[in-house]
Amino acid sequence: VVSMRTALLEGKSPLNMVCDGPWVYHRLESDDHGTWMTTMPQELVQMLPALKKAKGNVLIGGLGIGAIASLMWLEKNVSSVTVVEIDKEVIELIQPQIYRGIKVVHGDLHEFAKSVKPGQFDFAFLDTWQSTGEGAWLDDVVPLRRALGPMIKDIMCWQEEEMQGQVHNMLYRCCDMDEAFFRKGGGPVGPYQIH
Repeated sequence: VVSMRTALLEGKSPLNMVCDGPWVYHRLESDDHGTWMTTMPQELVQMLPALKKAKGNVLIGGLGIGAIASLMWLEKNVSSVTVVEIDKEVIELIQPQIYRGIKVVHGDLHEFAKSVKPGQFDFAFLDTWQSTGEGAWLDDVVPLRRALGPMIKDIMCWQEEEMQGQVHNMLYRCCDMDEAFFRKGGGPVGPYQIH
């Protein structure tokens, strides 16, 4: 249930899951970008902390298969669920499969964030990226947190701890590297220097 990658980067112990019957799962795929989401146990377990914290009016970034939106809709502390999804085809495919009370907005979450008012949402779960690399953290998570943080008190981002684990490990590796590596001409980073 917890991948070795998650275990190493987040410090969580790997867990196994045993099913006493067949397991059916769903996968959302794009011809251009591959798999976006599945209902595999590992991915569902990654959503549990968000389900436990969700309350009031909830904003979800990314519809995916609709699993997190549907599960949050069922939480007793949740009043409303609004999902922002950029891909019209995903909306057409998934919206008929989720609860009718869930509001789905077609748009870019980065743009939508500009229109969010303070107190409009009590909780946000953001998951509009495919990778868990540090690039997704820098390009998506950080800008969305900066845009929505002043407006929404409680925000969680899918696999953010794993992304931060990579950045953390990278910084420690840099501290252990020879200073000459960072001097001009001393390594592949070229123009960077330590003074």
